[in-house]
Amino acid sequence: MLRYELKLGNLGESIKQQAKHLGFQVPDEIENRPTLYMWLGFVYEGFHELSTTRNITGFGIVPISWYMINAYCNAYEITGDLRELFHKGIRAMDQVIIENNKSKSK
Repeated sequence: MLRYELKLGNLGESIKQQAKHLGFQVPDEIENRPTLYMWLGFVYEGFHELSTTRNITGFGIVPISWYMINAYCNAYEITGDLRELFHKGIRAMDQVIIENNKSKSK
């Protein structure tokens, strides 16, 4: 989902509507847009909120700090296995952003 957003942003739905309107085939990548499971929605939303805490240096972006992820979990009372899932999900999405940023800067 995050890779799709990074590549197409909000254009995917617009491209789909235009293709249908003009009678063109909708590209597979757009037609088969990834879906986000409901139970992962809170991780996805949390990632977007936590992204605002990210530091940017002269060398690019740095990962979201463990401290900020933990503070978010404390604020929203995310505990136990869900907390571990949240941390892992944020780290995984953060890595996608960092890799995407590195590939754009080349």
